[in-house]
Amino acid sequence: MKKTIALGIVMVGLARITGAQEAASAVGFSVADARAEGDKKQKILSLSITSCSYAIQRLGEKKAPGRIDALREDLAHAKGIALEGKKLEVSTYNIFFNNKAVLKGMVYAPHGGLVSDVMKEMGEECPREKMKGGWFDVTELQNPYSPLVVELEASLDGQAYPVRVVHAPAFELAGNFARPVDAAEVRAVMRMTADALAAKLP
Repeated sequence: MKKTIALGIVMVGLARITGAQEAASAVGFSVADARAEGDKKQKILSLSITSCSYAIQRLGEKKAPGRIDALREDLAHAKGIALEGKKLEVSTYNIFFNNKAVLKGMVYAPHGGLVSDVMKEMGEECPREKMKGGWFDVTELQNPYSPLVVELEASLDGQAYPVRVVHAPAFELAGNFARPVDAAEVRAVMRMTADALAAKLP
C-alpha cells in the first residue's frame, strides 16, 4: 500500500513537471544568443597565483550546457503570456566558479613562513574592477563554500537588463563538474538567474 502511494506521488510530481514544460513551450517567446563566440568557451581566467582572477573558471558549454534553452524555458514558465511574441537578446551569460581561496590554500598549505604568507595574501580582497569575472562579496554567500557567480546581460524591447547571481552550494563543488550533484547546482544557478531576470521584466 505504501509503495503504491509513493508511486502515485512520484507520478503526480512528474505530471506537474511535464505540464509546466508544455505550458512554457506553448508561449510564443524566443531567446537570441548574441554572445561572442569566445565567451562560450571554457577558460581559466588566470594561472598567476598572485592575480585577482587566479584559478577562477568561466564554464563553457560542456560544463554548463543548454543555458540559453534553459533561460527561455524558465522565463516562459515564470512570466507566461506576458512574453508572448517577444524576443530576448542575450549578449552576455557567463557562469564563473570561484574557488580561488580553496586552491590557494592547497598550494600554500605545505609551505610556511613570512614570504609564503605575503604571497598568499596577494590577490585577496580584490576590488571588482580588478577582476576579469566571478567577483563576489563574502556577505553574499549563503554557505561557506566556493560559489558560482553568474553575470548576464540581456535586452527586451530595447531595454537592457543586467543580472548578477551568487550561489554558494551546501558543499564544495568539484572543479570538473562531472558529478551529477555538481551538474544539478549549475542547473540550479541557471534557474536562479532566470528568476532574477523575470523579476526585472515587465
